[in-house]
Amino acid sequence: MKQFLDPVAKWAAEHQIPANRIIAAEFGINRMVSGADQYLADLISIFDEYGWHWSFYAFREDTWEGMDYELGTGKPHWKYWEAQEKGVPYVYGNDNSPIWDVLKKELNK
Repeated sequence: MKQFLDPVAKWAAEHQIPANRIIAAEFGINRMVSGADQYLADLISIFDEYGWHWSFYAFREDTWEGMDYELGTGKPHWKYWEAQEKGVPYVYGNDNSPIWDVLKKELNK
């Protein structure tokens, strides 16, 4: 991944763009993909190493639950679907989510 992102760092250096002016925006992965937590942790580690800002996609996605990392890595609890049908917010917190744990750790730095 670092090899893939290195041209951006080189371009910024060549054009004297400060690292804090670069943002890795809307990166993400389907939460049900095996190893998704490690993938996000690795990406964020690289962004942090370069000194770039970053923003993941998505926080409490409202059209597709595949990237709603708080839901965990399995099928959403039936209460999630019930909330969707009623048009009310789902109450998070009981889902086992190693992906969200990665993001929380990084956001709390």
